[in-house]
Amino acid sequence: MKVVSYNCFEGAQHTRDYLVGCLNNLNADVVQLQEINGWGEGSATPFQRFAQEGHYAAAVFGNSNTRFKLGTYARPTALHSEVLTQGFWHSAIHTKLPYHDGSLYLWNVHLNPRAEDDRLCEIDAILEAVDFDSYTLITGDFNSLARYDTYNQQSLLEELRVCGLKKFGETALRFDVIDRLNEAGLVDIGSRYLWQNTVPTPANTDTAHATDLRLDYAFATPKLAKRVSGYRVVKDELSDRASDHYPIEITFN
Repeated sequence: MKVVSYNCFEGAQHTRDYLVGCLNNLNADVVQLQEINGWGEGSATPFQRFAQEGHYAAAVFGNSNTRFKLGTYARPTALHSEVLTQGFWHSAIHTKLPYHDGSLYLWNVHLNPRAEDDRLCEIDAILEAVDFDSYTLITGDFNSLARYDTYNQQSLLEELRVCGLKKFGETALRFDVIDRLNEAGLVDIGSRYLWQNTVPTPANTDTAHATDLRLDYAFATPKLAKRVSGYRVVKDELSDRASDHYPIEITFN
């Protein structure tokens, strides 16, 4: 099974052809999108059209508290899905799919863009719902840093200060969200592979992505992590132009 997670930057309003082309090339079984602003508008909506064109049996629209919407698509028919908004800045989508002789539990998240303390509350709410003996995968834009990634912490902190960015910490970088996930026993799939940034792309115009950062993650329960056969940050001509984030791709058997 192949899962792709992708932050689409304001619904890819001016770059949707590149975005859809990139996703079509990836041909994933599951696609988890963040920032699909405007995709729920019109008839048929862009959200519905992408589901039909990609032959996705399940399509769950995350109608968030903000204009930053989420969307989960899956080729298997969903056994259950829910959109959570209470306690989330945007929203989170929880989807249950058939998988081998059991179920696969997917979380699609776009964590609070402003403060690590608020992101911690969001991730704690998700962790409370995770069965650690299940096949569970959490993907999305975590807006958070991992302390074991290849940053010069003091240099990065100064660079962020120059840009006026405080979301990753003011007097020191904060790594609380990723620490919490690791301490809980989940596996950061991307950390197993050669480090690559997920922002910025050449199309980036967001000052919050002024330097190379990994903000998009895939965390799996140990049971699912054992089945992972591949991970990559997808960098090509289309993804260079489609969004300010690169998509991540996870494959497992």
